[in-house]
Amino acid sequence: YKALKKQLVLLKQAPGQDWKNIKAKYGLDEIGASNISRLLFGDTITEVSNQVLYWYDKVKPLLVSSLEKNTEEESKVLRAEGRYIHFPMSNPTPDFLIRSLALNMKLDKGTISGALKDITHQPEIIGRPMLLDVSGKDLDGVASLQINGSFDHINPQHSIDKTHFNLKGLTLNNIKISKSHHLPITMASANVDLDGELLFSEGVFRGKADSNFSKVKFESSAKHGLAKEIGLALAKVDSFDLQAGLKGAIDDIDIDIKSDLDRRLKKAVKSSLKEREKQLEAKLKSNLDKKLEKYLAKNNKKMQGLLKEQGSIDERLAGMEDMLKQKLDDYTDAKKQELKDRVDKEEDELEKKLKDKLKGLWKR
Repeated sequence: YKALKKQLVLLKQAPGQDWKNIKAKYGLDEIGASNISRLLFGDTITEVSNQVLYWYDKVKPLLVSSLEKNTEEESKVLRAEGRYIHFPMSNPTPDFLIRSLALNMKLDKGTISGALKDITHQPEIIGRPMLLDVSGKDLDGVASLQINGSFDHINPQHSIDKTHFNLKGLTLNNIKISKSHHLPITMASANVDLDGELLFSEGVFRGKADSNFSKVKFESSAKHGLAKEIGLALAKVDSFDLQAGLKGAIDDIDIDIKSDLDRRLKKAVKSSLKEREKQLEAKLKSNLDKKLEKYLAKNNKKMQGLLKEQGSIDERLAGMEDMLKQKLDDYTDAKKQELKDRVDKEEDELEKKLKDKLKGLWKR
């Protein structure tokens, strides 16, 4: 009975312990995705980066100086064919040079103006890099646009192409954030300020972009699972920062994406998961309690049976005690009577002997 009673106490504690084990095993306190911003924006940023790299690769041959071309061609030219040798001049002038080029485009969406300086295939002669300056105003969906570039090929062994860009008040509408059908997230509207730079030197691309999103409105059609939780969490986000970085050869770029959205989404999703966790806990505990009731019903029956048996045993023990006590009393009374009879008999016999003795004395 004591062993069964102890096991029943442990059995009643089992559902709570089972829930702790489930939480520990499946980690319901944390979201699985360690970098949500990459999950959401990775495809879009990769696509934009590929477009930028594609067009740079197209323009790159126009930026290469004659010295760089000659260096590449020298390895292919046979010695017997010879080569052209340029002797230094006191006031050298490139074979081709555009000192300044102005550009002004009036589009339906606004006006873009720009300027290019020192356009030549022989920058080593003038000793100046080619410069680019582009700005936009009155643009539809963009408050301001500024692009500045420096394409330095003066030293062919150490050429550097660098571009800085800045956009303010960029308006986005109905942008599909994730390309995955498992995570259907759309940015219905947002205002973006973007600042970044790209640098290409010695065959390696380096770039970074810092963006600030405000007046954000996310929409999601996800109905189940983590995608639904992310969609619900994003619905509460109205602003966030996003940083993107890239590095590598033009055909092998690594992209790094970071955002305070990770922290904010994890916090929001964790809050949602906590609510789901409570629902799941209640459901699981209910199921565990139902299973427990079966065991308790069976074991309670055993307990009741043992208690009845214990009561019966106690009654029988009490009866036996009464019976033994009665038998002891009867035995004591019998012994007392037996002792009394023996004493009476001995007294009678003694009295008779004394009388016989007295009779003998009277006869004398």
